[in-house]
Amino acid sequence: PITELSTGLLFITFAWAGFSPLPLYFIYGIILIFIFFFDLRYLEIPDEVMIPGIIIASIATLHPNTPTWTDALLGAGVILTFFLLQIILSRGKWLGGGDLRIGAFMGLILGFQLTLVATFMSYIIGSIISLGLIASGTLSRKSMIPFGPFLVLGTLIALLYGHALIEWYFDFIYMN
Repeated sequence: PITELSTGLLFITFAWAGFSPLPLYFIYGIILIFIFFFDLRYLEIPDEVMIPGIIIASIATLHPNTPTWTDALLGAGVILTFFLLQIILSRGKWLGGGDLRIGAFMGLILGFQLTLVATFMSYIIGSIISLGLIASGTLSRKSMIPFGPFLVLGTLIALLYGHALIEWYFDFIYMN
């Protein structure tokens, strides 16, 4: 029931926020909800969902209400490079291949600027929740914590509030 309720609420939110083309964002929403709950439960991201999602997001860049192909490619390239460096440096202990594919999907649907917002928010939310779980004794420092749900939350925040967060940030920087 939580998955169905989350999906319905996300669809209502997308429609209320005026996302266009709405059917495309409904597809994105289904993929994001799936990633959130599947990774939370199984600690993996299936290619059977991510590869078609990446293909759909790539084709969707042709629509005028989505990031341009170059903006989407830049967003995907930057996050893929960032995640790949972490995988190499940690020898796969910090992130996995599924996170790379989520990153590509994020970059394609968000474009460069919003991908930066989503990534930043993902790490902030992930850090707060993970530290809380470790402090409460629910998890240890050695526990595997799925990053996909945090990437999904960061992506949704960027979709809904990313431009406002960027504007707030630059207003804050230039006011001081």
